[in-house]
Amino acid sequence: MKREYWSLFFIISVFFSSNSFTQTASVKKNKSPASSHSSTIISADTQWEYLVICFGNTYFDEAEKTKGYYSLIKDDGKEGISLQKSLDGLGKLGWELVDVVGIISGDQELILKRKYSPLNKQTDESVVKGESEKFEKDLTAQIDRERQESAQNEKLLNDKKILVDMDKVEEDTLIEEERKQFLDYCSGLAESFKKENFGDIKEVNSNFRFDISISCDLTKDFLANGNEYRSSSVKQYFKSLQEKVDNLIDKNKLGYRTLGIDYTGYIQLDGKKNTVYTYSIDYFDK
Repeated sequence: MKREYWSLFFIISVFFSSNSFTQTASVKKNKSPASSHSSTIISADTQWEYLVICFGNTYFDEAEKTKGYYSLIKDDGKEGISLQKSLDGLGKLGWELVDVVGIISGDQELILKRKYSPLNKQTDESVVKGESEKFEKDLTAQIDRERQESAQNEKLLNDKKILVDMDKVEEDTLIEEERKQFLDYCSGLAESFKKENFGDIKEVNSNFRFDISISCDLTKDFLANGNEYRSSSVKQYFKSLQEKVDNLIDKNKLGYRTLGIDYTGYIQLDGKKNTVYTYSIDYFDK
């Protein structure tokens, strides 16, 4: 019995050794200088493109997405709503977040990647156009609904057919007053920037954020010898401009809302605007 067992073991060992040798020999036989060279060529499927971006500080608010997961995680937690929406938008274009550099209380550098394709730019433009059209359509529909609801509620209110919580009315009134003060203050700042001739000023506002863009034509002062300029001089110019802007901003008047300042510098050459400087900064009352 013992001899039969060792005989069986020997047969199995020989089988696997033979099979392994056959595979090894096959690999060595098929390997050639041509195949070795081709293995070093990077396949198009393995090429990536990267996006390194910073959205400023990440602020956490009441949960939106994780509310639906309460039964699983037993906690809503806090969510960086604004950052999530930005990443959702980039995700629709195929960008995947692969790394974060920085701490939560400070600016964070986000590193994203996606598979490279020469059609990416064309696809991006198509998706962005579609999303913009959808956003405008949804926004128009929302405004129409709110107007209709407001008119209906006003009629019910006048007819005293709707119950009114005066505490809620006073709270909403206070919030609206604060919002108006914020918008008035930021609009006044934009007017001050215009009077100081900081550049071409544009405004974009929402309930909780007001953005002012300052675009400067640097051609006259920074273009030399037909097609030359110095980036160091441009940076120094905008550093001085930002100091002037800082001196005009009173953070105490921002409340819990955010004021964003976007700087852009360009030089005109051969009828084309060439952007040579961009920078964005957010101001808020901590």
